[in-house]
Amino acid sequence: MDKLFLNTRKILKSRVTLVFVSFLLLCSILVSVLVIALESEHECSGDDCPICACIHQCEKCISLLSSGCVSFFAFANCNTLRTLLVKAAEKVFSHTTPITQKVRLND
Repeated sequence: MDKLFLNTRKILKSRVTLVFVSFLLLCSILVSVLVIALESEHECSGDDCPICACIHQCEKCISLLSSGCVSFFAFANCNTLRTLLVKAAEKVFSHTTPITQKVRLND
């Protein structure tokens, strides 16, 4: 019983971590988009403009994080599809027996 409880806690902890990291990823993309949108029409001071450097850094951040998001969602969709296929195959190939229905056979 303790192993089941520990395994459940481990799964819950990993899911909470996943949600937290996903939230941070989403926030960094949104902040980068907002910085680009708000500073896109600034008065540029030349080649060494700090605002242009910040916009360029935000563009790099978005490109890096979005490529990671695409690969993550592709993996998640493949995993979901695999799970659905396994459940469908389980319904097709499962056999109903007295044991699976928990029928007591008395002589």
